[in-house]
Amino acid sequence: MKLPISLLVLFLCSSISASSDEKEKDVSEVISKNPDEADGVLYLGLDGVLREFDGSGNVSAYYALGPKQIKQYNSYFPTDDQEKLNKAFDGVDGRNVTDKDQLLHPGHGFWPVDDGDAKSAIPSNGPRDDPNNDKKLVCNREQCKKHGDCKKPDCKFCGKSGPVRKGYCLSV
Repeated sequence: MKLPISLLVLFLCSSISASSDEKEKDVSEVISKNPDEADGVLYLGLDGVLREFDGSGNVSAYYALGPKQIKQYNSYFPTDDQEKLNKAFDGVDGRNVTDKDQLLHPGHGFWPVDDGDAKSAIPSNGPRDDPNNDKKLVCNREQCKKHGDCKKPDCKFCGKSGPVRKGYCLSV
């Protein structure tokens, strides 16, 4: 029995997309392997690439995230920011960024923007409530500008994402 070509193509495409979904690591694994540099900051650019910037603004590590990983990383941010983050990253797949120069030297919109009003390590509005996963706490929503601002034992990363100008200490 011969399969129609359209069915064969559909089968192959679904196999390819299923295997690429299986390759997506849990984003907490990706973050935990990140260089622990006190002056550094993690930033998820609008291209879907999570970059570690050192204190001098150089990219010291990068991770091209898939859509599920992007959603997972953004879920670490306060509930107030979720709608803005979901809109900004709708349809974004960082795995499509393959140019090494763009990964290491990103253009405008892919660099963390400093919020001049954000104070280092100042809690705001209490902890994020998430009954599904206690690890998603944003460390009592402590704001940060660099990893060194995050002092609690389980909160060692300062993370920023897309259009959200504030950095938050992350627990992964």
